[in-house]
Amino acid sequence: MLFSNPGSIDNVFDSITPDDFESGELSRLYAAMIEQYRSRSMIDAKALIDNAQDTEFVSLVTEIASTDWDSSQVNGETRKLARQLIEQKQKRIRAQLKQELARAEADGDQERADRIIQQMKEHGLDVDQTGH
Repeated sequence: MLFSNPGSIDNVFDSITPDDFESGELSRLYAAMIEQYRSRSMIDAKALIDNAQDTEFVSLVTEIASTDWDSSQVNGETRKLARQLIEQKQKRIRAQLKQELARAEADGDQERADRIIQQMKEHGLDVDQTGH
């Protein structure tokens, strides 16, 4: 989508990091796109391919860059996909915090548990939903 919708790049880069992707390949591509954009103020699939160190990365860039998007739907789809990635990230963070809270409570570390509960609240997790 970013190849087809360069106007959304700044907003997407501000809200999504390479770590937000579950796929290592997509994370690597996204990181390369960010790096290229910051150094050249643009994203160019050909330059990404030319600088690639392996054929798998070249194949991925080629496949993604050659995807044809309906121009009337690009903006909406970009926002939708960015929102989905952010929601997935929040779910992972919440699950991780729940596990950390359970460990802190099992260890009897109330100070750490309180800090984790505060983080959970910051991520929009109702602490009562966790059984605490």
